[in-house]
Formats: sequence, C-alpha cells, structure tokens
Amino acid sequence: MKRFLILLLLICPWVQGSEIDSFTARTQLIASQHPQNLEFINQYVNRLIQEAAQETMGCDREAFYDNMLAKLGGMTKDAFNKEAENNHSLVKVKPPFDQSIYSDVREPDSLWFPIRMPGVYNPALGVDGLVIGTDKVSHFLGTGYVYFYFVRSHRHPTLRALLDFGIFTEATFYGLSTTGVFSRGDLAANYEGFLFWQDLLGERYFDEIRTTKTYVVCANDHYELNQKVSFDVSTYMSPAWDESVNCSSYSARRMAQSVNGKIKAAQGGYDCPLEIQRCRTIVERYQHQPLVLNYLLAPECRFSEKVDFEKLGVKGDPFKLKAVENFSTHPHSLKKLLFSLEEQISLELKDLYKKMVRSFRAQRDEL
Repeated sequence: MKRFLILLLLICPWVQGSEIDSFTARTQLIASQHPQNLEFINQYVNRLIQEAAQETMGCDREAFYDNMLAKLGGMTKDAFNKEAENNHSLVKVKPPFDQSIYSDVREPDSLWFPIRMPGVYNPALGVDGLVIGTDKVSHFLGTGYVYFYFVRSHRHPTLRALLDFGIFTEATFYGLSTTGVFSRGDLAANYEGFLFWQDLLGERYFDEIRTTKTYVVCANDHYELNQKVSFDVSTYMSPAWDESVNCSSYSARRMAQSVNGKIKAAQGGYDCPLEIQRCRTIVERYQHQPLVLNYLLAPECRFSEKVDFEKLGVKGDPFKLKAVENFSTHPHSLKKLLFSLEEQISLELKDLYKKMVRSFRAQRDEL
C-alpha cells in the first residue's frame, strides 16, 4: 500500500492532461527540421543529468534519482514546459483555439479538464521531422519516471504489468477521463521515458528490452558523466510520438466525429494517419517487442500495416484495447477496462483510481 500512496503523490502533479493540435499547423512545422528545437531539448536534459550527478554525494542511486526528480520541478511543477514557454528561440505553433481541431468539442466530452481550459491546450513543436508538443517531453521525463518507479517498487515486475499500468494511467489520469483524449503518442513517450530512466545509471529490468546506454557512471566514489555517450532525445523519438501518425481515440463518438471532421478540413480531405508510410517505421522499431507494439500502435496503423499480432506471439487483446477503441459505443467500457487488467495490479489500481477521482475534483476546483 505504501508504494501506491507514493505513486499517488508522484502522479498528482502531472495529472490534468494536456493536448496539442498536430494537424492544423503541420505544414508550417515540418517545412524545416528546426534543429534549435532538438538542440534545446538535448541541452536541457543533459544539463539536468550533469547537475544531478554533481549534486549527489558518493554513488547513491536513490539520491541521484531524487536529484533528477527535483530538477524536473519535483512533485509540484512541470519545469520543462515552463522553460519551453519562456524560450523564444523555439519554433512552436499554437493555432487559436477556435481554429483548432478541438474548437467544437463540448465540455462534457472533456470529462475533468476541458481542452479549452488554460494550461491544457499547448503549442506544437517541429522536432526531428515530427510534430509533437512540449507535453510529449513532459511525458517522457515525468511520466517516464512514474513508470520507472512503478517497476522498481514491485518485487517481481513484469513488462505486461508495466504496460497495463500505462493503459490505466492514459485511460484515467492523463487522458481519456480528464481531457477526453486517449493518446497513443503519450503511451509511446511514456514508455521511452521509462527506458531513459533505466539508461541513466544502466539499470535493466526486462529481458525483452535490449538497451546498452548508461549516461552516468560511478568513478572514485562519485558520479560523473559517461564520456562515451551523451543524451540525444532523437534516439528515443519515433513517429509513434506524433499524433498525426499514431492516431488518438476519444471519449465520445460526437467528439471523434468533430475532431476528425476538423482534421479533414485542415488537411484537404485527408485524415489520420497523415503519413501512412510512417506506420511502417513504428512497426519496424518495435517488431522485436510485440507486446509493446500491441500496446502503443493505433488501430489505423494496425490496419494499414496488417500486423498479425498472434503470429508475433501476442494472443487476444491483453490490454483490452477494444474497450478504448469502442469507448463511445460502450458507456461502461472504461470501467470494464480498468477492472480487467492483469490480476497482479488490478486491485491496487482500483484503490488508486478512487483516490485519484477525489484528487481530480480538488485540482479542478483550484483551476
């Protein structure tokens, strides 16, 4: 129970959800690579890693992770979003809300935090040929840590349990139950963020995941940067982060119809995925991790690529993703989704969800 109370404290500051319009200004953002955006993210994270290492006494893992978390704003603020907002050299676009794909979304569809609420609708960035939001970097750094903590707090963690936890958080705290959007781009950024936190000190948890990076090493009883490798966010990014490729689902049929209609209007009749060939890039990236691929790949990409998950060893619908895809036609599908996850964590998550509902109410009242 103690670890889930800590998880509650970790999740609360990141709860609210945030959404971007990666369609309306897409042409403007991908017209060039905008190297300054990639450089800003890399410099920001490398600075955090270096400062956290320098401020850690000895080679104390827990102290290092605490220092990293503090650099991110601790459990009160999202430091990256704030710094990105104040950086005027970044190329970012935030279409006026009444011209965005969410302009006709009704408040009941955004269940707890309407997308038009201040702080929820955020600018999009062009990074390494992708259109993402500052929120994706926050998911990568912040929610990635929540995933990392979840794994480290279990005696016998499994990859399936971690991915179940990811579906649960996106269906509740970070998306479907807050803004009305279930973002597979968020799921991808969260998962890659978990890999990043593993890579910081070279911790490894699952045989299915093969990574070799280690950014910080212990030498002469203190932490220092590994001179052989430096952080580059592009090694974690892929079209799976881009919501105009890895399509989102919505909390109600009318919301889906409204958003998809706006997308077609903005893109000359085309809808998501806008670059269908990039679905292949996602499949190729995760083809040796079929459980992960099944977890984060949008149904539109599944259809276009004709992915045979059973042939890859994934049987049935382990994450109950059909419940997400059919949310609008099954009013109780969220409840079915939450209460049919892996038995190892389902009871604990039910209790956590009840606590989070109370937190949602309090947080929304403050906003």
